[in-house]
Amino acid sequence: MMENSVNKTKKQEVYVRQPHQSYLILNNVAKDSNFGFLIRTANAMGAVPVIVGRRRYSRGGAAGGTRRTPVSSFLRMSDAVAAMREAGCDLCGIEIMPQAKSAIDKPFRKSTAFIVGNEGEGLTDSLKSWCDYFVYVPQYGTAVSLNINVAAGIVLHQYAVWAGFKESPRQGEKFQRSGEQVIDAEGR
Repeated sequence: MMENSVNKTKKQEVYVRQPHQSYLILNNVAKDSNFGFLIRTANAMGAVPVIVGRRRYSRGGAAGGTRRTPVSSFLRMSDAVAAMREAGCDLCGIEIMPQAKSAIDKPFRKSTAFIVGNEGEGLTDSLKSWCDYFVYVPQYGTAVSLNINVAAGIVLHQYAVWAGFKESPRQGEKFQRSGEQVIDAEGR
């Protein structure tokens, strides 16, 4: 499916077998901590992170999640977009703009690759040109915008609900990691 992908894993193959798949395209993220948080959030919401560019990011903030997260990497945005199109995905920009639809209304149609912009500037005109449509997260207070990771997390959650992703199993007060065996209080 993604021949240009640098890093394919078994877990990524499991993600791709879902009837609807989500991806989070990371391009031009300014803060290393946000980069790590975005990878962790994508993993938690069942999305595959897609990294574009040559920049090496610190994956701080991922709390070890990057070791358990399949990541696809591309040097150019055009290659990432071609792979997403080949996979049958819509491209959806997460951006506050007049034509954007509320993510709460779940305007999704099929497998989707979500594109987030830079923390300060949002999506560039070039990134917007790749998008089939846009979503935003409604706000009810006086802040002018949400943190990039918070906005992406809300949108990816809405998509996961729309797509009917199966909730990950819980063990105690945490979600169980993939491949871990659940043992009850009596050791069974």
